[in-house]
Amino acid sequence: MLGQENAVVIVVCGAAGTGKTSLITAIANESFPQSVPPTLPPTRIPASAVPDDVDALFVDTSSREEDKRLVLEECKNAHVVVMTYSVADPASLFYLRSQIVPSLRKWNLQLPVLLVGCKGDLRGDRAPSLEQDVSALINDFHYIETCLECSAKKLNQVQEVVHLAQKAVLHPTGPLFDTQSNQLKTRCVHALRRIFILCDQDKDGALNDHELNEFQVRCFGSPLQPEEIVGVKKVVRDKLPSGVTEDGTLTLAGFLFLHALFIERGRMETTWTVLRQFGYDNTLSLREDLVKLPFVWNPEMCVELTAQAQDFLRSKFDEFVVKFEDEKGCLTDEILEEMFSTAPCNPWVGELAVEGNWPLGMCQVDFMAHWALTTHIRPQTAFAYLLYLGYKGDASSALQVTRRRRHDRRKNRIPRTVFQCFVLGPYRSGKSAILDRLIGQPQPMHEHTAPNKEDRDRLVAGTVDQDGDKCHLILHEPRAAAAFELLSNPKHLVTADVAVLVFDSSCAKSFQLMAQQLHTLVEMQQFLPVVVVAARDDLGMSVEQKEELESLCETFNIPPAVTCSMKNGDAGGLYSRIVNVAQNPEGNIPLTASMKAAARYQAAMHNMLRYTVATTAVGVLAVAAWKVYSARKNS
Repeated sequence: MLGQENAVVIVVCGAAGTGKTSLITAIANESFPQSVPPTLPPTRIPASAVPDDVDALFVDTSSREEDKRLVLEECKNAHVVVMTYSVADPASLFYLRSQIVPSLRKWNLQLPVLLVGCKGDLRGDRAPSLEQDVSALINDFHYIETCLECSAKKLNQVQEVVHLAQKAVLHPTGPLFDTQSNQLKTRCVHALRRIFILCDQDKDGALNDHELNEFQVRCFGSPLQPEEIVGVKKVVRDKLPSGVTEDGTLTLAGFLFLHALFIERGRMETTWTVLRQFGYDNTLSLREDLVKLPFVWNPEMCVELTAQAQDFLRSKFDEFVVKFEDEKGCLTDEILEEMFSTAPCNPWVGELAVEGNWPLGMCQVDFMAHWALTTHIRPQTAFAYLLYLGYKGDASSALQVTRRRRHDRRKNRIPRTVFQCFVLGPYRSGKSAILDRLIGQPQPMHEHTAPNKEDRDRLVAGTVDQDGDKCHLILHEPRAAAAFELLSNPKHLVTADVAVLVFDSSCAKSFQLMAQQLHTLVEMQQFLPVVVVAARDDLGMSVEQKEELESLCETFNIPPAVTCSMKNGDAGGLYSRIVNVAQNPEGNIPLTASMKAAARYQAAMHNMLRYTVATTAVGVLAVAAWKVYSARKNS
């Protein structure tokens, strides 16, 4: 977290003559300098001289206009910025509002800021009151963590500047508390809620004395005395009656109230100690080392949830269905939000937004399918969210990785239950309808297809029953530009198990475009299994078109196309066919006659080599056995 050899870098900036250099000198030497240079070189304050046991590195800055960019560069490398003004000079405060703050905003430097009024010894009856201006600046620039006045000449509050600057970095208020509303921020509430649930060992929704002491020992190394527990509960009960139950246990509301109270009283380090003991970083996400995968992930590999992780998620689904007494046995949007209230946010909103048709809520089958999708495309995110939900195992117990797809295809053995397929084809061929049907999206009656009008990639996941087993099928419909890239660079196809090529049965041009895509796939020699789909079958296919389709499949030695009409609700067994092809790629990989002959020749040579090796081994063993026999006979 810290740079400059583990020191908190503190940049001091402000108008000329506000006392920046004198402040740094007074902190470093504990004496007021009679004369100072225009600026000081970087000044290190050792950890032994400051309260937080971390070195502080003060960086003085120039107030000259020509050095303005250099000041901003220094701020970019800082952990915290100290903005100084003179309590006897209103113009110095205006300089901060008109020069420093706009520059920090322009450069989007999201750093904690301390506002320090210097030359406090000059404050007197004649000194102008700057309270309103200071308040206005604090309200206008929300990165200001705190403000104080000091006097380098009197050595008054100068050490407090160091303490507050380090505190703003090591124990920042910003991520935890909204000073304007005087409330814990949502992300902080979510983190503390997860900690509360993890500590609630008997799962009764409250912390008893034993659980409180377990929490106390984990975070602070020593238990609370009985009278201290009584005192804590009294403080909560007096201010928030719902924070303590009639049985004397601490509720979630009481737990959150205590942390808000700590922060209001300036004891941010208490809450930060708790958060860090439970693995949180300064962004209130779980630390990188906790969610790091135990393997180097390659897009050609497939990552799936283990049985242990799946059992955990099913139990979590059932827990929330029971908790909300949902008679339909589904998770509504409200329940999903509650479920993910221990995580920074709902993972299925935003970048990983999932599509589905759940008028009554998400059923368990869809829930597990979308976890399969998340794990497949973002395995580290999936594991992190398992931890947010309370999973207590490590990554190796939650995720399993298969071999590279091409290796499995060569063996014609696919021991997986999650398959990703690219759905390709001309515009308005019926691709989007295939995705919609998988997730139960109703088909529009006024047109035969639901094209991807937003020109964006679509990812949907569904569950397919295959010979009594449930498999998760991920269909990826690339936007037009992405589809072109897929077919122009073999590297883009490594994440696919099957290519689904779709065309409109009633349109000859659509068929021709699909055939071109098939030729391109074959020329790339990626040996990717293919399923050809004749969509919109309700419109009929001409005899000539059927003959061309049969000829195309025969040319490339692949099974006949699947015909379907999503408008009529007839998928033609398409999804089972896709899964079957993914599981058994042999015979579904498009090959020309020459490619097939080459493959047969390679297989024959491989078998011959195996036969030769085996024959040689048998011969060697026979000779060895004969020598042993002869030696024994002669003896």
